[in-house]
Amino acid sequence: MVNDNIIGRKRPSGYDAWNGTMDQTAGVSPTEFGAYSCNEEVVERFARSLNGEEVRPSLLIAPSRLGSGVLRAQIPDNLAFTVTNGTTPDVNGSTRVGPDGLIEVAKTNLVLRSEEFNVSGTWSRVSGGTGLLPVVTANAVVAPDGTTTAESIVFDRNAVSGSANFSQIQQVVSLATSGTYTLSVYAKATTSGDVGKGFYIRAKNNLVSGALTSSWVRYTSTETGVASGNTNVIIGNRGDFTPDSSVSVDLWGAQLEVGSTASEYIPTTTVARTRFAGVDVNSNVNTNAPRLDYLGQSCPALLVEASGTNLALQSAGFQVSGNWAPTNISVSTGTTAAFTAPDGSTDADLLTSTSSSSCNIEQVISFASGTYTISVFGKAGTSHILSLGNIARSARGAWFNLNAGAVTGTVNGGTASMQNYGNGWYRCIYTSSGMVSGSNIVSLSDAANGTTATSGTNLYVWGAQLETGSVATTYIPTTTAAVTRNADVISASGVSGLIGQQEGTVYWEGAIQRLDRVIFSLASGTSTTNTILLQTLSNGFFRADSLVNDTLTCQISSLAVAIIGQFYKIAFAYKENDFAFYINGVQQGLDTSGALPTNLNNAIFARGNSSLINDQRCRAVALYTTRLSNEQLMLLTSPTYYGDISDMSWANYLQRSGESVPSCLQIRNYQLLQV
Repeated sequence: MVNDNIIGRKRPSGYDAWNGTMDQTAGVSPTEFGAYSCNEEVVERFARSLNGEEVRPSLLIAPSRLGSGVLRAQIPDNLAFTVTNGTTPDVNGSTRVGPDGLIEVAKTNLVLRSEEFNVSGTWSRVSGGTGLLPVVTANAVVAPDGTTTAESIVFDRNAVSGSANFSQIQQVVSLATSGTYTLSVYAKATTSGDVGKGFYIRAKNNLVSGALTSSWVRYTSTETGVASGNTNVIIGNRGDFTPDSSVSVDLWGAQLEVGSTASEYIPTTTVARTRFAGVDVNSNVNTNAPRLDYLGQSCPALLVEASGTNLALQSAGFQVSGNWAPTNISVSTGTTAAFTAPDGSTDADLLTSTSSSSCNIEQVISFASGTYTISVFGKAGTSHILSLGNIARSARGAWFNLNAGAVTGTVNGGTASMQNYGNGWYRCIYTSSGMVSGSNIVSLSDAANGTTATSGTNLYVWGAQLETGSVATTYIPTTTAAVTRNADVISASGVSGLIGQQEGTVYWEGAIQRLDRVIFSLASGTSTTNTILLQTLSNGFFRADSLVNDTLTCQISSLAVAIIGQFYKIAFAYKENDFAFYINGVQQGLDTSGALPTNLNNAIFARGNSSLINDQRCRAVALYTTRLSNEQLMLLTSPTYYGDISDMSWANYLQRSGESVPSCLQIRNYQLLQV
C-alpha cells in the first residue's frame, strides 16, 4: 500500500467541487486558474487602439476562458460556443497537455457515494464469524478538503484470528473492461489509541493493509490482470490480515479507477463521475467543454482535431503478451520515479536488450496500405537510440536520439520528427506513404541508424500509436481494442449580428497541424457554398476565400508555405470589391473585384457543415464588423506590435509602477514599451 499525502491541486476561492468550475465572474476552470492572466492579456491586447483609431472586435475568443465547463467568448461575454460529437469528456480517447505539463487522460471514479459510507443500498456493512457490523458516524470529521464530510467507522472483528472473522464495508462495482485498476481512499486514526493500528482495502482479489497515522494519508492499492464484471470494493478489518481486533478509522474520498496510479480525487454521489480538463461530468452528460492545451507553452491554446483512431493495442502496456512480441528484449514495469510516464502515472515500460544483436518489440496490425503515422514516447536509459519501423527498419523506418532530441535518419523515404514533452520524454513520430499491413516495430540500438544493441542496455517507452494520415494527433490510449477519438466540432450559430455582413474582418491566431483543411469560417447556416473561410491547401499555402453560391469571388494565397506547428497571426478583411489578406504583419495579397456571401450567421472551426476540420492549437479568434484598413491589418497581425504606446493600459501601468505583471504579459509589454 502506497502512502500519498498529496490530496490534489489547490483550489482558488469560488471553486465549486461539484461543477469543477469557478463562478461566472471569474469564468475560468479551477485547473486553468493559472491561465487567467493569459485571458486578461488577450482582452487587453484587443482593447488597444490600432493606428490611433479605437476599433473593438464584435466577437473575441481567448481559449483560456471556461465558464461552467463551456468555452465562452470575451466579447460578448454571454456567448457560449458549443462543442458537439462528445469532445469532452470523450472517455474513449481525448487527451490534452494540462497546465502541469502532463498529458491529461479522462479519469472516472467508479465508486459511488465516495464520501458517504453510511448510505445503505450503495455501501453494505458486513461482518463474519465473531466480527461485528461496522459502526459509521456520518460527517464526523473535517476532511482533507476542509469540509466536515469525513466519516468515522469502527471495525471490530473481536479478538479472534482467521479469515472468517471480519468487519468491513463494501460496494459492488461493475468493471467494463479487464486490466489494471487502482483503489484509493483517504484515512487517518480517529483517536491517538488508533495510531499505528491497521486496516485493509481491496479492489478485486488482493488485500492490502496500511498502518494509520494521526494525519490524513491517501492509501492506494493497484492490481493488475483484473477481469471485467462485478467486483467488491472492500475496506475493513480481518482476522488473518490486520493485527488489531478493533480499530476506528476516519475515511473520506474512496476512488476506483483504471490505471496504475491514483489520479486527482473525483467526488461522486449517485453515479460514476469523469474528470477531464478540470471538468467533472455525471454519467454520459456532455458538458460542452473544449480541450485547452498547454504543450510547450504557459498559456493555453484551444485544441481542435478531426476524428482519429489509434490502431495499436495496449498502447501503454508493452508487457502484454499476445499484443506485443519482444525479440531479444525484456519488458519491465515499476512504481519508482524512473517509470513516471508523460501522463504522471508510473505506467512507463523499460525495454532491456537481452542479447548483443537486433533487439526490438513488435505488434502485428492489419490495415489497408497507404499513408500512416506511427509514434511512441521514449526516454533514454542506458541507451538513447530508439527506432520505429513498419515490417522492418530496413523497409520503412526512422531513428531518434533521445538525449539530443534529434532525428538521426530515415530509410526508404518517409518523414520523422520529435516533440519534447519534458522530464526526458520525447514523442518520436514517423510517417510513410508506403505503410503496409503487418509488423510495427519499436527497437533500441547502440548507434544512430544502427541495427544492434549491447546486451543489458535499456530505454523507457510509453504511448504507442498507429493512425491513418500524415499527422500524429494527440495521444489516444488503448487497451484491448482500437479506440476512436471524436472530432472537435466547435461553433457558435445564430450570431449574424456579430458578423460583418456588408464588410468585416476575420482574425485567427494559432498553429496548424494539417494541410488541405479549413481553419475557421463564417457560413450561412451549414452551407459550404456561401461562406468566408481561412484554410490551408494541399500544396502547403494558406488561403483566404469568399464563396457565393459555390463560386469563388475572392481567393488570396499566402506568399510562403505554412510551417506545421508554428504559430501565426492571420487576418482577412472583406468588403465588396475590396479584400486584403495579412499574415504576421505582411500583406499576402489584395483583391479589388468580388461579391460577398449573404446571411452569414455561423462561426465555426471547420466548413459550415462541420467537415474538413484542420487540427490546430488556436490562441485567439476575433471578428470585426468593419473592413479594417491595411495599416490596421498590418499592426493587428504583427508578431511584435501589441497596441499603441499612448494607450497606457493597466499592464503598462503595473509595469511602470513596479507592480508584478502576469507572466504571459511580460514579454508583450516589454515589446510594447520598446516601440
